[in-house]
Amino acid sequence: MAAAEPSTFGGEETKKPPTVTSLRDLTIIEAWDWETNKPKYTTFYLVTDDEELWFGESPKNKREITIEEYNSLLRRVGDDEIYPEIPKDVNITIAPDVLRDGDSVFVKRPGLVSYEEMRGTDYISNALLSETLTMEEISKTPHPDVDTV
Repeated sequence: MAAAEPSTFGGEETKKPPTVTSLRDLTIIEAWDWETNKPKYTTFYLVTDDEELWFGESPKNKREITIEEYNSLLRRVGDDEIYPEIPKDVNITIAPDVLRDGDSVFVKRPGLVSYEEMRGTDYISNALLSETLTMEEISKTPHPDVDTV
């Protein structure tokens, strides 16, 4: 199958989207209309091994969207929209390579459940920065009930 035409959200350079071969490749979120008891729309995304975010949306129910449609609707989200710029006066601990290469480490990523509503704002990147700064502070004065490793 041919990949979708490249395009983007957030002003990043255009790249060719990854090819989705299974719904397991995606995080799929269906917005529900409780008054009609029907789905309003479906959003979906994937994060590549290179930490690139690809996002798509459709007015269809998630069960009505084909793999081809999922692929054609994916758009690259600009890094500046989701990854915060670290303030110059802040030192962030960088994980050692031995941790970054392992599958047993959880990589904290931005919360994207409501990306379609927050798109174009700095809400997501600010939330990620806030969490990062909180974890950095906790790592300096660890509490026995909070695991920072």
